Amino acid sequence: MEMGLCRGRGLVVTLSALLLMLLAFTRVAHAETAMVARVGEAEFSSLEAAINASESGDTVVLLNDANGDKQISISDNKNLTIDFSGYTYEVCDSVDSNSASSYFGFAVPGTSIVSFRNGTIKVSDDAERARGAITSRGSVSFDDVNVVGGDYMASPLIDLAAGSAVFSGATNITTQSPDAPAFYVKHWGASAPEKGVHVLFDESYEGAVSGTIAYYSSSADKATLRIQGNGHFYCVTEMSYSLVKPSISIYSGMFTLPVATTYLADGLDVVLTPDDLYKVVSIDKARKVVFDYGEDFDEETGKSLVEVKVENGSLIKERKLHAIYGYQVFWMLSDGSKYDFLAPVTGDMTLTASKILLPIEVEVEAIQTSLISGDTAHIYVFPYSEAAGITYAYAWYKNGVLMDVDSDASDIEVEEEGVYGVIVTATDREGNTATSKLVEINVTSVGARMHRLYNSYTGEHFYTASAEECDGLVAVGWTDEGLGWIAPTSGDPVYRLYNPYVAGGDHHYTLSWDEVETLREAGWEYEGVGWRSAPAATGVPLYRQYNPFAKTGTHNYTTSKEERDHLVSVGWRDEGIAWYGVGESAVDPAPDSVPDPTPDLDFNLSHGSYEVVMEVDSTYPLAVHGEVNRLPMPAASLISGPSATSTAARATISTLSPLSGPAAVISSSITRTTTRNLRFPSGSFPQDLANSSRSRSCGRPAPTTPCGVSAGATTRTLC
Repeated sequence: MEMGLCRGRGLVVTLSALLLMLLAFTRVAHAETAMVARVGEAEFSSLEAAINASESGDTVVLLNDANGDKQISISDNKNLTIDFSGYTYEVCDSVDSNSASSYFGFAVPGTSIVSFRNGTIKVSDDAERARGAITSRGSVSFDDVNVVGGDYMASPLIDLAAGSAVFSGATNITTQSPDAPAFYVKHWGASAPEKGVHVLFDESYEGAVSGTIAYYSSSADKATLRIQGNGHFYCVTEMSYSLVKPSISIYSGMFTLPVATTYLADGLDVVLTPDDLYKVVSIDKARKVVFDYGEDFDEETGKSLVEVKVENGSLIKERKLHAIYGYQVFWMLSDGSKYDFLAPVTGDMTLTASKILLPIEVEVEAIQTSLISGDTAHIYVFPYSEAAGITYAYAWYKNGVLMDVDSDASDIEVEEEGVYGVIVTATDREGNTATSKLVEINVTSVGARMHRLYNSYTGEHFYTASAEECDGLVAVGWTDEGLGWIAPTSGDPVYRLYNPYVAGGDHHYTLSWDEVETLREAGWEYEGVGWRSAPAATGVPLYRQYNPFAKTGTHNYTTSKEERDHLVSVGWRDEGIAWYGVGESAVDPAPDSVPDPTPDLDFNLSHGSYEVVMEVDSTYPLAVHGEVNRLPMPAASLISGPSATSTAARATISTLSPLSGPAAVISSSITRTTTRNLRFPSGSFPQDLANSSRSRSCGRPAPTTPCGVSAGATTRTLC
C-alpha cells in the first residue's frame, strides 16, 4: 500500500483509538484512488507497481510522498532511473504477521543498473524488520538524494554487497548514530563476488555522510574507495581484521575524525580547521603548529607537546590551557609576544603556554579626608590578587608627583590637602609582576585651626592659625585654651594689629579696613591677614565683647553664646558679630573659667588716702593686692571676703600724700557674679587702676617668666 504514514506493529483498541482508526480508514480509502508514480504517460497507485511495469532505460517518477511495507526488488538486466521529484519514500515495517524475515527498501541485482535521484529514501523509526534502505550487487548511483536511517537498524544503511556505487551532488547519508555504518566497502572470503566492491564520490560531490565508512577486504584491489568531492565525512576507517592494504584514495573533503595520511593521494596533507574538522589540502598549503604546554599540560590528552597542521592563510583554534588563580594564561610566540588567534597562519610556528599576573585590585580608604589645619589623614591601600605568594610594593603620589615614601608603606599619614594616589606592583615567587592603575583619593582642607591662648599677666586672649606660634607662646608661659574655632581657607580677610605702647602689648582683630587705618593712625602696627571669614549665610558667628575697664585684652571673641552672655552679664559690652568661621570651638568655657574684667585687684596708687567700698552680692572671697610708692601694701590694708550674710566690706588705703579732687566711682565685675564698687572720695581714680585689672582664668597660675611671642621675624615682649 502506498501513501500516508507507516502503520504500527500492533493496536491497543480504546474508544479514542477507534475514532482514529475510522479517520485513518477514510484517508486510506481516499489514498487508494490517488496515483503516486508514473512511467512515461502511465500512472500507478504504488511505486512498486511502476517499477515492475518499467522497462530498461525507463525513468520512474514519484508523484507524491509514498511508503512501502515490503522490499521493492529490481528485475535483472534492467537499467532504470528512479526520480523522486523532491518527494519522500518511507520504508515501513511489514504488516504480514506471518513473516519474520528482514528486508531492505530496495534490492538491486548484480545485472542491473539503477540511478536514484532528487528526493529522500527514509527508513521509518518503527520499522524493526527493515534492515536498511538499499542493498545492491549491481551498479547504483545517487545524485541529490537523502538516505536516512531508522532507530532499529543494525545493518549498514546501504548494503554494497558487490558492484559499484557512485555518489554525486548534494547526496546525504544520515545514520541515527555517527558510529553506525553508512556502508561497508568489503570483499571478504572465497564466496565474495569476483567483481568486488568499488565506491566513488565524484568531483561534484558536496553532501555529508554522518555515519562510518568501514573498509575491510581479504583480496587486493577487490574493494576500492575513492573520494574526489568536497563533501563532509564523519569517519573513514579500516577494520582491524582486514587482510590487505586498504585501497582507499582520498583527494579532497573534510572529516570529523582524523584521517590517515596513508589514505591520501600524493602531494596532499590533512590540516585542522578552526571548527575542529580535518581538511584535505595540497601539501604546500599545510603549516605545522606545535603547542608546547610545558608544565601546564593539555588536560584533555595529557601531552606536553601537541602538533597540528593548518591550512596556510586560515585561522587556528585556540587550545585550552589549565586555569591558574590570579593569572591570565595564554599562548606565546617565540619572540615573547602573545599570539593572536584572529590572525591567519602564514608559517610553521611553536606556541608556548605562558602566564602573566592578572591586574591586581586596589582599594584606597582614608580616615578623615576633610582636614582642619594640624589634623592628620591616615590613608590605607588594600591590594588583592588571587595568585599565591604575592608581595606588594607601593608608589605614593601627591597631585601626580611621586612622594618620598618607603615602597613597603601600605599606609601613609598626610597633613595637607591634595589628591593622593598609589600605584601597587605585585610580584610572585617566579618574578612575574603586575602593576595596578593609579588609584586616588582627595583630601580637602576644611579650614584653619584657630588656637586660643591666654596671658594671665596682661589678661589678653590671643588667636592664631599657626601651630608654631601657639607652641612658642605656651613655651613662655601662655595658657593654651584649645580650639577657638575653625577659620575657612578662603573668604574675607580678618586683619591683625598690635599695640606696642601698653604694658605687655595687645592685639586687635577686625574685618574693617577702616578700623585698621584708624588704629594705625593711633600707633598700632598692622600685622597682615590673620585668617579668613566665612560667608554670613553659611558661617558660624564669632561674637565680640569689649571690656571697658582694661587696657590689654580688651576684646574677647567666641563662638559660644553662653560665654558671650556671661561676659555681658558681668560688665562686658556686646559688640555683635566680629566675623564667621566654618566650625565651632571644641571648648565650651564654663562661666567660672571666663575671664572677668577685675576678678582680683592689683594696682599701684599714687600718694593719698583712699577708702575702698566693696558691695557684693555673693559670698565669694575678695582680695586687693597692690603697692604704695612701690612698697607692698600693709597686710591690714587687704580686704577680706565678706561672710555669707555680709553684703559689704570696707578698707582704707593710706598713701604718703593725699590726693584731692572729685570722688571717682568705678563699677566692675569679678569671678562669678560678684560685683564691687570702688569709691575714692578724696581723690580722682588713678588711670593705672583700669590697666591693672587681670584674670587668672580657671585658677591657673600666672607665668613666672616674661611672655614673648614671635610674629613673623619680630619678637615682642607681651608681659
